[in-house]
Amino acid sequence: MNKTQKWLIAAVMILVVVNVVLLGIVWRGHTRLHGGNAGVHDRGGRPEITGRSIIRDLDLNSEQRTQFRSVLVAHRKRMDSLNGLLRQAKHEVNKAIISEDSVSLTEMNQQLFLIQQKVELETQNLTRQLSYLSNTEQRQKFLKSMEEVLTRDRRRIQRRE
Repeated sequence: MNKTQKWLIAAVMILVVVNVVLLGIVWRGHTRLHGGNAGVHDRGGRPEITGRSIIRDLDLNSEQRTQFRSVLVAHRKRMDSLNGLLRQAKHEVNKAIISEDSVSLTEMNQQLFLIQQKVELETQNLTRQLSYLSNTEQRQKFLKSMEEVLTRDRRRIQRRE
């Protein structure tokens, strides 16, 4: 083996070690970002609290859990449907942009905004239903959890700027 090959092998080994260390740092940072809470996820740049974390954090009783799971399943079905419509509407908007069809773009944007509004209303409806299932103390915990998610989201946006 010549000197160049030895240096290349050493460089590759160093890069492997650096990659493993960086992976560990990123993984730890991800866990810390979410406060070590496996129930908080990031979907499409928007953090959210999962049903499992809500049940655990709010200490829902058996009846509340059953009701909440039922509400959550129905919510997810509606959201899956709306997200499919949202993807299609975004595709149509992009087609109108590329074809430089301003009339079609205006119509497609209106449809897109209506679907986005339905998504937001569906999310609010889930929050409302959870509120009906919860007692006062649980509502306060939920409000605090939501504020933490929104605060994290604001900090992320500020870091991007």
